[in-house]
Amino acid sequence: MCSSDLSNITLDPNIATILFGVAQLGATIVSSLIVDKVGRITLLVWSQICNFVALGTLGIYFYFQREQFSMEPLAWVPIMCLILYIVSFSIGIGPISTTLMGELLPQNVRGK
Repeated sequence: MCSSDLSNITLDPNIATILFGVAQLGATIVSSLIVDKVGRITLLVWSQICNFVALGTLGIYFYFQREQFSMEPLAWVPIMCLILYIVSFSIGIGPISTTLMGELLPQNVRGK
């Protein structure tokens, strides 16, 4: 078992890696299935909002921890914030921004 000094989570690194990988794979599959139905802009906006919430919550958690508040009952918050970040990134910003790059560039530059 590995313990992080900052987040007070005792979780096997292999389990955490599998957990994050499954979340990312599932979110990418969901994204490819719903992108045409929901729309790119909607997914990008919701992806940004969820990323903001996840990273903001993580920052608030570490701020309160640094200020010596007892965060023991909320030890699961950092892992859930990271999973929310990975899922929201994989649904919106990750695949859609790469797709849009090819469409935004002029045709004479796309091949290069």
